[in-house]
Amino acid sequence: MKYLLVFILLLSLVSCSSTKPSESVNTTTLANPFVDCGSLIEAERLAGFSISIPNNLINSITNYRVLNTTDKMIELLCGDEIVIRKANTTGDISGLYYDFNDNQEIIINSNKVQLRGNDGIYYSAIWASNGFSYSISIKSGESKENFESLIVHIN
Repeated sequence: MKYLLVFILLLSLVSCSSTKPSESVNTTTLANPFVDCGSLIEAERLAGFSISIPNNLINSITNYRVLNTTDKMIELLCGDEIVIRKANTTGDISGLYYDFNDNQEIIINSNKVQLRGNDGIYYSAIWASNGFSYSISIKSGESKENFESLIVHIN
């Protein structure tokens, strides 16, 4: 009797398994809101405003992108290390939403700049000026002085 019960249980498990191919599932993905541009001039034209950056970074830019939504944003990528952004909106546009334990407010060109990092190494700076928001993100981090030397040239 015991073997019969085990046999019936196994038979029912086998009969419940499906061998038909899985049905395809339609998925929806969001469109990429960024438009890649071939030059800084093209990015500025598409965004409707200009951006100035330090001369020593011009040759290291590997990608020019514009966030093509109502609130336009220019994003300049310097390899995979530095991201510079300018947008015609207010608020934090850095895209970094970590809890940094070292947040410092400094004044550069009469603008309040928030440096964010950990233990004296900073990874992000955000500020606003003349109706635009700005951010610089540096993947490996930098000193306060190095961030200041970059920020002073971005407009």
